[in-house]
This record gives sequence, structure tokens and C-alpha cells, in this order.
Amino acid sequence: METKPLCFVLMPFGQKKSGDVTINFDALYETVYRRAIEAAGMEPLRADEEQVGGVIHTAMFERLVLCEYAIADLTSANANVFYELGIRHATKPASTVLTFAKGGDQLPFDVRPLRALHYSLTADGVPADPAGMIADVGKLLEAAKLKHTDSPAFQLLKAFPKVEECAAATFR
Repeated sequence: METKPLCFVLMPFGQKKSGDVTINFDALYETVYRRAIEAAGMEPLRADEEQVGGVIHTAMFERLVLCEYAIADLTSANANVFYELGIRHATKPASTVLTFAKGGDQLPFDVRPLRALHYSLTADGVPADPAGMIADVGKLLEAAKLKHTDSPAFQLLKAFPKVEECAAATFR
């Protein structure tokens, strides 16, 4: 049986306020991200689904550094998501998809110029067009398979070091 590539999802858990709306991020993960990732032929994984024992940070760092693909939802400017995105960008030159909800909290200066999919929310804090969002995220995941550099660190610093590929084999 062929192993599907993992897609790690960096996002808040539960319900969080962003701007004037409260977003149910768990529902967003289940109704949009999980479906888009599976449709792209990948295996979705979020930190709260981790099955390994021990310190949660160890598994999280392994996923950030070694997962072939990642999605980071920047909505609500969650500090944990930005910390994880920084680790991802410092260790992985490509295959990270960024998303955020329009009308929520404004994106911080350092990530504002990065390419990101913006989506609309209803007044109830759910995606206004879940099917369209699934399709859009799926297109970005398919484009990520081409491995174009999306990390600002790797784009701007030509001699930036890469994580050894043998570590990825050990991870699998």
C-alpha cells in the first residue's frame, strides 16, 4: 500500500475571536482543510490528532520540519501559529500554503506581503463558500507539489541551510 504524503495543518483549535466574528477552527479543519488535503491525495494531520506519546513539542517540531506539505491558517494572528510558521519557513524551502479570513484581525507586517489564500466568513464564523474554499486550497496543494520556494528565508538568503533529507526518511 502506498503511503500518502503528510500535510500538517498549523491553526488555532476550538473557537477564537477574530475581528468581530468568532470562528470555530475545529469545524473549519473538518469541513474544509481535511477534505481539501484528502482530495489532493495527502494525509491531513493537526497537532491535536498526534498519536505518539511523550512531549507534544517533539512531535510538533518533527511535523513542522519533516512533513512534505503544510497549511498555515493565519486568521486571528495566533502566536502559536506564527511561531510554527517561522520554524517551517526556516527549515523548509517549499510546500507551505498560507490562508486567512478576510475581515478578521489584520495580518502582521512581516507576513502581509506573502502569498496567501484569503477566504470569506459568514456572520456565524464559518466559511461563506466551503466548496469553493476546498477547491482553492486543493489547487494550492497541487501547486505546492511543484516545490517552488515559498519560504522568505530561502528566497532572500541564498546560502540558507537545508535540513538533511536523511532526517525525513527517519521521520517516516
